[in-house]
Amino acid sequence: MAVTTIANPFCTAKEIFKQFNASKSKLIVTQLQYVDKLHGTGDNSVVFGENFSVVTIDNPPDGCLHFSVLSEANEKEAPVVEIDLDDAVALPVSSGTTRLPKGVILTHKSLITSVAQQVDGENLNLYLKLGDIVFCVLPLFHIYSLNSVLMCLLRVGAGVLLMQKFEIGSLLELIERHIVSVAAVVPPLVLALAKNPMVDNFDLSSIRMVLSGAPGEGTRSGATQSCAAGGELSFNKKTWHEALGYDEQ
Repeated sequence: MAVTTIANPFCTAKEIFKQFNASKSKLIVTQLQYVDKLHGTGDNSVVFGENFSVVTIDNPPDGCLHFSVLSEANEKEAPVVEIDLDDAVALPVSSGTTRLPKGVILTHKSLITSVAQQVDGENLNLYLKLGDIVFCVLPLFHIYSLNSVLMCLLRVGAGVLLMQKFEIGSLLELIERHIVSVAAVVPPLVLALAKNPMVDNFDLSSIRMVLSGAPGEGTRSGATQSCAAGGELSFNKKTWHEALGYDEQ
């Protein structure tokens, strides 16, 4: 049985290995540009390549494996594991808005129930559907984008357009090019879109719904009122859905 914990790649080596040790991790999946900080564990009991393995999704440096060892592995060769619904499956770390960051144990049951509450049954919370294209510039180490965006999209069979880094011009171009129908945002991003004149140069009429969450949701009404009347992106004319984070409850 495996448990996944997710970390901000901009954390320091000390912060990463504090989380690593607390979760008793054995494998780290990352990118080439972040591998160097994994050598400076600050703990002689944790040695790169001995106590843990490193997989990169791009070109692996010495001592690391390529992601293909996981993606191309024969699943029939994996050991049979009995999983109870109350077993832990994820260990996200809170943002520390109230205290120091802390791990939050999420079980299979809690994540399945959360996804079901959002996109299954007759009383849906998120009206996602097959054929939707959702853009996500939000970090996947945050439970909002991991749960309410990625996992819910996988459940309904919708597509997701991932942006590694926010740049408003590229964002607008991608929304228009890929006919994005759902926008997953946070309030500061809403304000940036509402106030930027570049928005008027793109056709964003394909967006039918906006998902918004994370701290600062009180700015939503101000953001919608800031949208230019008659502009292509008028959030106050879209369907809004709000999200609450698992790791802050």
